[in-house]
Amino acid sequence: MTWAQSLRGNALELVEPTVEQVDFREIAETLATLNRYTGCAQIPISVAQHTIICCENAPVEIRPWILLHDCHEAGRVGDIGTPQLEAFCKIAEQMYGLTASDIVRATIDEAKRRHDLVIHRAAGLPMPTPEQRAVIKRLDLAALATERRDFLNRSKRAWHPAVEAAQPFRKVYRYVPPAMAAESLYGAFCAYLPSLSGMPS
Repeated sequence: MTWAQSLRGNALELVEPTVEQVDFREIAETLATLNRYTGCAQIPISVAQHTIICCENAPVEIRPWILLHDCHEAGRVGDIGTPQLEAFCKIAEQMYGLTASDIVRATIDEAKRRHDLVIHRAAGLPMPTPEQRAVIKRLDLAALATERRDFLNRSKRAWHPAVEAAQPFRKVYRYVPPAMAAESLYGAFCAYLPSLSGMPS
């Protein structure tokens, strides 16, 4: 079974996704019920709220792309935490040798890429350029630092040095209920995605 049931009962092809299966309202509602940090935040922080935090702090010209950076998690790839991914790679390496970790990482990256391609097409956007990806990565890291400050308990061990060095945004964020997070995210989709806003692509 290489398809997954979506929030509204539709079938999402996971190996060969299609543009026709992209529903941005459904994506917003799904991301609003998907919590980050594998559910280990003291105060729940959804992927939808994370996306809004990123968007609010992004340059206007980057906002269409940053709104899509985690959409592949909505019923498709899921939110695989970085520590979990690194653990899978380490276990593969222990079981099958050094190159096995590269295969695990490449497989997950390719799954994300396939879904990102159809999501961007549905949005009326090209895939982000390397320069845009670098900005998105920086904003994503700052959002993570913000969420650690505002939603997580203090860790008893240091995280990755890049995370520890990241500067949070000034604004302090509070919990947003799923229905409100979904509405905010869909509103941002409608404002910034060419296919929903009527803007030229």
